[in-house]
Amino acid sequence: MDHLSTGIPDLDELLGGGVERNSFTEFYSSSFNVLRLLYHRLILSLVGSGVISVHVQEFSGLDPYLLRSIAKRLGVDWNLVEKNFRIARGFKVEDVMALVDTVAHLSVPVVLIFDPFLHGGGPDLSWKIRDLIKGTTVVSINRGSTHPRGGRYHSHTVHALIRMSPLGEIVRVELVKHPSLPSSTTYITMRELMGEWGGQRPLLEWL
Repeated sequence: MDHLSTGIPDLDELLGGGVERNSFTEFYSSSFNVLRLLYHRLILSLVGSGVISVHVQEFSGLDPYLLRSIAKRLGVDWNLVEKNFRIARGFKVEDVMALVDTVAHLSVPVVLIFDPFLHGGGPDLSWKIRDLIKGTTVVSINRGSTHPRGGRYHSHTVHALIRMSPLGEIVRVELVKHPSLPSSTTYITMRELMGEWGGQRPLLEWL
């Protein structure tokens, strides 16, 4: 399978090599901070392929200062970000539906969708997002605790589903659903999401 790296080795390993191309992958968490950091990190990890983000918001949007800070730590050329990254903002359900329709007619290698069900939405939105994979790789960053927003029906439209649970400075990452891999768990640090070194590895990992 052809994959796109998330830039986080343990997360790539959990996914069998990274985000599978031309599939619908969703990360969800009860922690908005985890989702926010993951979102900015994925933009920079995937920007080399060309990314458009459908960003659903109320007041706050993408943080350019955080994005620049992570880019600097990762050594990502900011000119590449300006060239390959575009963002479309939606402030209500109707906006999101229209934006997904618009993106479907664009030739974009990667579509990121941030907080898709912030203003509601149902099966029609889920299937619109899923249909994007006919020409692109779709990564959704969604809220949720036991299940992602959008309900169980939405979960059925997703190929790979990953739950991220914060445990202080550690994030428990669970592969809940995948078309070819069993459920499994790994751990990453908040510092890794920020593009920093995650800390000293246990001695056993070097043996």
